[in-house]
Amino acid sequence: TATGRSYALACARGPAQVQAMLRSYPERYEPSEGLLFHSNTPERLLEQLSRMGHEQVILAGGGVINTLFVKARLVDELLLTISPKLFGQGLALFTEKLDLDLKLIHLEQLETDTLLIRYAVRYPDPSSPMVLI
Repeated sequence: TATGRSYALACARGPAQVQAMLRSYPERYEPSEGLLFHSNTPERLLEQLSRMGHEQVILAGGGVINTLFVKARLVDELLLTISPKLFGQGLALFTEKLDLDLKLIHLEQLETDTLLIRYAVRYPDPSSPMVLI
């Protein structure tokens, strides 16, 4: 289950857009239209969103949520935006060392100096460890 931190998911391509938050104690939060609090596994959250009619989920919560969903083998595509800006050490895409292969699906120039790169995620054989030590 998730920790006490809030992890956001933005969901699209369903009957209405909804933001889902993974929390340890979802009952502490007031229900609100377009906002769903959930404390279960990523798999169960996706099952619930599917029952609500959502066909696609966009992860927008940072390294912790990315790691939870990749370890559960629930991420099928990775979109990266490359912009001509360098700053500090940046933020980690994942919070653990993972072993993933990516296959380039699409490369698009968004602006003069900005690229959108779309990859398919190829997971290792199920018997192979995904997390590197």
